[in-house]
Amino acid sequence: MKKYFTQLSYLLDSQAKKTIPLLILSFLFSSVLDVIGVGLIGVFLGLLTNPHFFLQKFPDLAFLLQGLSEKKIIGLFGVLIIVAFAVKAILTLLIQAKVIFFCQLLLVRLKNRMMIAYQYAPYTYHLQRNSSYLISRIQDNIGSFIGNVFLPLLNLISSGFIAISILSLLAILHPFITLFLVSMFFSVGLVFDLFVKQKLSSMGKIVSLSNGEMIKTIHHSLHGLTEIRVLGREDYFLQWLSKISHRYAHAAGILVALQQIPRYLIENMIAIFIIGLTLGGIAAGFSISGVVAMVGMFAAAGARLLPTVTQIMSAINQIRGYLYQTQLVYEELVELESITKGSKKIKSLYQKFDKLTFSTIFLSNVNYQYPHTDYSALKNVNITLHKGQSIGLVGPSGAGKSTLVNVILGFLEPESGQLLIDGKPIDNLREWLNNFAYIPQIIFLLDDTLRRNIALGIDDHEIDEDRITKVIQMAQLTEVVQQLPEGVDTLLGENGVRLSGGQRQRVALARAFYHERDVIIMDEATSSLDHETEQEVINTIKTLKGNKTLIVIAHRLSTVENCDILLRLEKGRITKVGSFADVVGISS
Repeated sequence: MKKYFTQLSYLLDSQAKKTIPLLILSFLFSSVLDVIGVGLIGVFLGLLTNPHFFLQKFPDLAFLLQGLSEKKIIGLFGVLIIVAFAVKAILTLLIQAKVIFFCQLLLVRLKNRMMIAYQYAPYTYHLQRNSSYLISRIQDNIGSFIGNVFLPLLNLISSGFIAISILSLLAILHPFITLFLVSMFFSVGLVFDLFVKQKLSSMGKIVSLSNGEMIKTIHHSLHGLTEIRVLGREDYFLQWLSKISHRYAHAAGILVALQQIPRYLIENMIAIFIIGLTLGGIAAGFSISGVVAMVGMFAAAGARLLPTVTQIMSAINQIRGYLYQTQLVYEELVELESITKGSKKIKSLYQKFDKLTFSTIFLSNVNYQYPHTDYSALKNVNITLHKGQSIGLVGPSGAGKSTLVNVILGFLEPESGQLLIDGKPIDNLREWLNNFAYIPQIIFLLDDTLRRNIALGIDDHEIDEDRITKVIQMAQLTEVVQQLPEGVDTLLGENGVRLSGGQRQRVALARAFYHERDVIIMDEATSSLDHETEQEVINTIKTLKGNKTLIVIAHRLSTVENCDILLRLEKGRITKVGSFADVVGISS
């Protein structure tokens, strides 16, 4: 139990922790209103069955009501009770609305917190995880924590106050009967818990894992639609999704069904209790008016206790069923936030800084090995790169080219050796990254306008239109823009489907120019292009020589033919350094 409260405390932010005491006070107030409501019902029934006896028992009240007939007194009390219940209903609705809004705002803040943790997580963290499961954490697991653990916990506290308050009132008036009623509730809850506790936990785990699998399968089937259709393998993904969906539906169905059982148990138990109490009162020789008053009060209490006790049992079961998802969210946040808190470099990513000016990039005896692998991706790498140079990285797949670039970017920390900028290690990663633009083989494009894709991450009112026009010319996109139906406001579609491969590359270049990046990394940027489009990119590289620092990773030697210096990598080692002719052995 202590473990779960530790997890809960960690997931709640300071704002939530300040609000919860106020909510608990409102729950206490609501429970007092419920007690008053039940008490008023008892008073009203007593007055209705034997008004003369009732007024004798409360002489002060009789003095205030003197001169009124018994019917008028009963009518007056009836109106007062109606007003009291109306006020109670309004206040209860306001409290419930407050709870729901509180939970929804906490949901938003917790999703933002997780998104921040993912965005600033170390690069190696994302290399080891499927993005579908990360999406599931934010979209499903956090939602389940709020909707199926935290909100039921608040309802459990509220219902607990109400149940204790009503049972306390009944215990004062009829202690032995109340003790018997409590024993019935406790016995039913204990037996039910004994049979379903383990089942709830296992079904909750299946629901969480199946949801992540479904997201991954849907993502695969849609992302690889062309290849899947050509191969005719649609049925494989449909059958796999159906299998996971059935597993999810079965587990979710059992969870929901188990949560409904307490309601029917409590309903029948209270009905049996009320009938038994009536028969017992008559058999014990109580007057009919006395039996009606007593049974009426327990009936009124039962009407309120029925949803309350049902909610308590359902909340306990719901919390148990979804604790696994809470644990997933907790463990993920603890892991990521402990990393970011302990890393000065990662902390710098949260802030805004200017560029870190530099003249040279020096890698000294750099070695790097990816987690959970048996070989080094980089071995004793020693190179010096100068600002304004164009550097080509060549070598077979798996030689370490992309790893070397990620070390230069600061995404990967060398296991030994150093990355030095003008002789100094990187102290502020954000300042360093402000120099770079990254153009991969598959360009990242928003399903949005060309303007927003070029000015990526900048609000519309902050976009510099003159700069947009300038960078479009620099990236040789002017003719493309003229052909688009809405110009720079044309929607490019998912992954830029309205553009050719070469045009997407130029959009990426325009983005680099717009953000005024001095170092442009082109990672296999031409490998998927035809010869003519590749030549266009090569011509663009030529125009950038001397103006920007270029780091070009390529399998096609023609792409790096005009670079100032070439580095050949094999099995993580730099085997050759020099001009195109020196490294490749062919004169350019």
